[in-house]
Amino acid sequence: MHRKLSFGLAVATIATSVAGLVAVVALLGAHDLRTSKMLTRMNEESSAMEAKFAKEMKAYEDDVRKTMKGLGFNIFIFPEGQELSEVYAEGFASKTMPESYAGTLAESKIVTVNHLLPSLTRKLKWPERERTVILIGIRGEVPIAHRDPK
Repeated sequence: MHRKLSFGLAVATIATSVAGLVAVVALLGAHDLRTSKMLTRMNEESSAMEAKFAKEMKAYEDDVRKTMKGLGFNIFIFPEGQELSEVYAEGFASKTMPESYAGTLAESKIVTVNHLLPSLTRKLKWPERERTVILIGIRGEVPIAHRDPK
């Protein structure tokens, strides 16, 4: 009787272990299936979001392009030999160009030039206030020769 009981307990133990293993494998399979469905859904959402973002970015870039086209752009023309590091450090150029260069540029046939605004910037000592100031002088806009005055 003792052997039969031991055998029965051993079979029950093995059956319980196998049942537990089958249950774990089934649960992991179900988990994998749910995870796979979730990942598929998330990838679809991500693709949709990327497509929407790409469309919005294209529209944004187009708007910026249109705005920049309307605004134009500013360029600074410095004299030959002017060190850009000095311009960045001081905030202005130490070398100058003749004022006639602005007229020469205005009379040129460069159609992309819309406005010429020569300026002169210097750092000066203000002895009455014991300060250093930056003085900026602007001649006024140079009329473009090949355009009708407005």
